[in-house]
Amino acid sequence: MKGNSTTDSSIDQVEPASVLLVDDLSSGRRTLATLLEMEGYLVSQADCGEAALIAIEESKPDYVLLDIGLPDMSGYEVASSLRSNVDIEPKPTLIALTGHCQPSDIQQAIDAGFDHHVTKPIDINKLLGVMKGESQKA
Repeated sequence: MKGNSTTDSSIDQVEPASVLLVDDLSSGRRTLATLLEMEGYLVSQADCGEAALIAIEESKPDYVLLDIGLPDMSGYEVASSLRSNVDIEPKPTLIALTGHCQPSDIQQAIDAGFDHHVTKPIDINKLLGVMKGESQKA
């Protein structure tokens, strides 16, 4: 897992945190990836649930930003599958990205295993606050 300090001579260096961004809408995904990279995150991308699960198992990102409406399986299904997979440790922080913001939508995200719920259109400052721990859980 990234984001840890390492000592190299007398200089402390912090590895950038890694993010897997999962959204089937490529233009929005690329834009958000660029903004996160500008903030120093290492970003990889996936466009469907199956690709996300493979990427999570292979790269073990610190954060997974996960769209709910994916073409092959819902973000809820991806989150639930991830949380139940005992081979993936440590578990990444899961952030739901969705246009649905009713209390029942937030509860459904929590029940599926998401740590946070961020409503589209994405407010990058709010998202960064969530990622930096400045915001409460979903």
